[in-house]
Formats: sequence, C-alpha cells, structure tokens
Amino acid sequence: MGDGPGCRARGVPGAVDPAADRYDDQVAAALAEPDPGVLAALAPKTSDDLYAFGRTAWQVTAGAAGRDDFTAALSYAGVPFEVSYFVANWRRTSPPRAD
Repeated sequence: MGDGPGCRARGVPGAVDPAADRYDDQVAAALAEPDPGVLAALAPKTSDDLYAFGRTAWQVTAGAAGRDDFTAALSYAGVPFEVSYFVANWRRTSPPRAD
C-alpha cells in the first residue's frame, strides 16, 4: 500500500504535473505484474518532485521480494483526494531462493 503522486489538483492552474500519469501507470503495472525491478528503479528525485511518498515502501517491498516468484493482485488504484493511492497484494509462489 502506498501513495503515488500528490500533484493532481485539477482545478488549480499549474498544479497538475503530466508526469504523474506516467508515474502512476508505471507503478500500477509493476504492482500488478509483479515487477520488483521497476519498483526498485523508481527515482527518488522524481518521486519527491511528484510528492509520491509511497516510493520508499515499494522499494522495501522490491528488496524483500528479491528474485523470488510471486503472484500479484492490484486491488485498488485511484485518485480520490487528488493523490494517487495503490493497494496490492503479493503472494510468494515458491520457497525463497537461497542464493
């Protein structure tokens, strides 16, 4: 669970950053796949510029996942209060790799 870009004040001139949509698409796809590599590669500066404070939690998840196999379900991706929110569940499908 984490929050994505917080720059979606659609009624405020200049407050919307078009990069937020690309960021959301990237995070949603990575959470749904699952793709820990994409989450691990999220740039801190870009995330900070977009007020996407879920990056840290997603990168911890990516590190904990390592190269293990998971199934994933993205159960929520929405923008209810001009901030993107994501909820996903990853379930390990095989024993953790020892390498």
